[in-house]
Amino acid sequence: MSLWLNPENVTFAGAELGGVVYLRLERKREKLIVERGDSGPQALFVDCVGCDAEFVLRRVPGEWETPPLPGTKGEITFKVARGSSRAGRVLVSADVVLVSAATELSGRKGAVQEMRFLAVSADGVSDPVRVEGLS
Repeated sequence: MSLWLNPENVTFAGAELGGVVYLRLERKREKLIVERGDSGPQALFVDCVGCDAEFVLRRVPGEWETPPLPGTKGEITFKVARGSSRAGRVLVSADVVLVSAATELSGRKGAVQEMRFLAVSADGVSDPVRVEGLS
């Protein structure tokens, strides 16, 4: 899992998303294959079939703002740095599909929106998440 706090310039499908508190990247497997031999309890072969890359975005939505609908396709992009300085900044991007958008309301936090995006690989083999250094 990767976690980015307070990312800058977050966009999805060309629209800027303000109030982003964090973005998290979760990599999950769809199916796990484990083969064991007769000589002992340890695995002899392990394979992950169908790996997914899912972005989870948490933000404070603006007033009267409606999130995109699940099924919306587009590119998600954002800029992050290792610390509070601009040194080592990178641009993270991926082609994604919005799979869910939900808003919670509490007396302490107010409204908080969580959006989940599933990254799409161009060829089914390459990593759908792109990271490029910024100067």
